[in-house]
Amino acid sequence: MCARLPAIWRGLGLLWACDLLRRVWSGPFDAEDGLKLDEVEAKAKSPELDEWLRPLEEGLAELPEVKATDAGGRAAAQRQSRHGDRA
Repeated sequence: MCARLPAIWRGLGLLWACDLLRRVWSGPFDAEDGLKLDEVEAKAKSPELDEWLRPLEEGLAELPEVKATDAGGRAAAQRQSRHGDRA
C-alpha cells in the first residue's frame, strides 16, 4: 500500500512510500493465471499440477538468445573463479 509520508520526510523530498508491491505480470505470465502456494502444494500431490505447468520456452520467448562458444564459456568460468564467484 502506498501512502503520503509525514511532513518531516516530505521536507527531505520524500513524498510517498510503498510497503507493498505486487507484480501483476512478468513476461507472458499474469498473476491472475497463477496458483497460490497452498494450491501448488495440493496439486503437487496429484497429476493436476501438470495441467498448470507451462513450458520453459514460453517464459523465455521474449528474452534475446545468446549463443556461447565452448571457449567463451571456459573464459567466463575462469573469470568467475578468479573473483571468488561460483560458476
